[in-house]
Formats: sequence, C-alpha cells, structure tokens
Amino acid sequence: ERLLLGTEMVALAGRLGSPRTAMWGRLWRVEAMIEAGRLAEAVDELGALGVAVERVGGPISAWHRDRVAACLAQAQGRYAEAAEIGRRGFARMRPIEPAPATGAYFALQCALAGHVGVSAEAEPFLGTFPSPPRFRTIQRLSQAVLLLAAGRPAEADASYRQAGPLGTWSLPAFFVVPGYVYATLVTAQLGRVADLAAVLDRLAPFREEHAIGGGVAYLGPVALALGRGAVALGRLDEGVDHLSAAVTLATAIGAPGYVAEAQYHLAAALLARGDRDRARSLVAECAGLVAALGMTAYAERVAALGGLQKFTTWNG
Repeated sequence: ERLLLGTEMVALAGRLGSPRTAMWGRLWRVEAMIEAGRLAEAVDELGALGVAVERVGGPISAWHRDRVAACLAQAQGRYAEAAEIGRRGFARMRPIEPAPATGAYFALQCALAGHVGVSAEAEPFLGTFPSPPRFRTIQRLSQAVLLLAAGRPAEADASYRQAGPLGTWSLPAFFVVPGYVYATLVTAQLGRVADLAAVLDRLAPFREEHAIGGGVAYLGPVALALGRGAVALGRLDEGVDHLSAAVTLATAIGAPGYVAEAQYHLAAALLARGDRDRARSLVAECAGLVAALGMTAYAERVAALGGLQKFTTWNG
C-alpha cells in the first residue's frame, strides 16, 4: 500500500510541479522496496530520488537521501560506502535536528557492528546519550546489541534490563520488528531463556519478512533472528529450518553479508546436530564471503568453526 501511495505521490508531483511531493513519494517507494526485500529496485530508485532532493535543496532533504542510501549500501554488504554516506548524512543533519540525526546514525552503526565490528564512530554510542521518550525502549535494546558486539556482556545485560519487562515495552510501529530482532539477539547471547522464548513467539508471524526500521538500517531476514533464537533454546531442527530459509531469502534479494551470517549460524547448528558434511560445505562458502566482504566480526568465528568441524570429523 505504501509503495502504491508513493507512486501516486510521484504522479501527483508531476502534475503539480512539486519537487517536495516527488521527494516524499520517492522516499516512500525506496523504504517500501527495502522492507519488501527489493534492494536492487530500491538502488535504481535512488537516482530519481536524488533529482528530487536536488530540486528541493537544503541539508534536511539531502539527509533523507543519505540515510536510505547508507541503509542500502549496508544491506548489500558495501560497508565502507555505508559508513561514509552515513557519516556525511550525520554531519548534515546533526546541527539542525540532532535527535533524528543521532537516532538514524546510531541504528546504522549497530547494523554495521554486527558484520564489521564496533568502529571508532560507533564507540560514543556505547555510553549514555539522549533519546526522545518514544524511542527509549528501542534505544536500550539496540544499545545492548552494540555492547555485545563490543564484548561487554555485563553492560549489555544492564541495558537490556533498562528496557523493562517485555510487557511494558513501547515500540513505535515502524520499530516493532527490529525491536524484537534486537531482543532476540540479546536474550539469545545472554542466556535469558524465558524472555527469548516469549520474544520468538512475538516475532514468528513475521518470518517471511525483512527487519528494517524507518529506512535507516537493514537487519536481515526475520528468519535469521528466529533461527538464531531457536538454536539458542536447543531447538536445533527448528533453527536449521529458519536459518536455511534465511540463506535463501538473503541470497534472493542480494544481501551477501546476511547470507554469510545465516550460513555461519546454520553450519554451527548442523554441526551440533551431527550433520558434518553439509556443515563443511557451508563453512567453506561462508568463509569465502566473509573474506570477500571484509566481515571482520565473523572472520575468527568462521575460522574457529572450520577448525571445530575438522576436529569433529577427525574424531568421527
């Protein structure tokens, strides 16, 4: 529906000669395409969006273009480009509207950290920073993810606790799925079994969708988070099913970083289940992607999994 409305806005802008209407129509189209996993089409739409942005002029319209362009680059595994565009957009918007500028940049840094580690630009977000009341829950959850990526589990647990009990969470509509994905990753890694099971129940209806909030950061197929959560609960068959679906979905839309992430967790689950042959093949393919994309956050983990797989095979 949003894609159709965006298309209608673009047509209306042509009749009215309104570049601002055209800009918002193009933005809605790009964001809807990302949510639908149509990344290549969204990239193609950036050119027309750029034309509208130039006609509108000003740093705020340029920031809107930058935030979706950075999100797309991050989703497609172009991490250095995503970081550069995000940095440029943050510099444009922070002096004018610091809250949205900071929130969008923070979300991008969290997504990047999951694949390339915590950068110097992400480090300030490991501490306290202001957030509007409606974003406090998502801030605590995403900050916990970033703290885990930085190897600080005790602080991650504290941040998660600050979000309050699951029943009290307040998530804007466009952050519900990302919020549950963040919570899945945190509770799985911290061993919060009861919360993890409850979050997975809430996330399950979105299995065929993609996790993205407000056109600022892509978090992969929802099936990826469901698979990681299921494996953490010891539900290996369920986890393998979800993670296999995540590999297929990420491959189909052209999100290679999430293909590699899903392959790694799928290989680990298969190895735990005793399916060494399939795990071996996945580890080799995953290692190639991780090296090609520069996914430093997964390099050692993939190497260790490959070594464990060989050890298990030798003892087999």
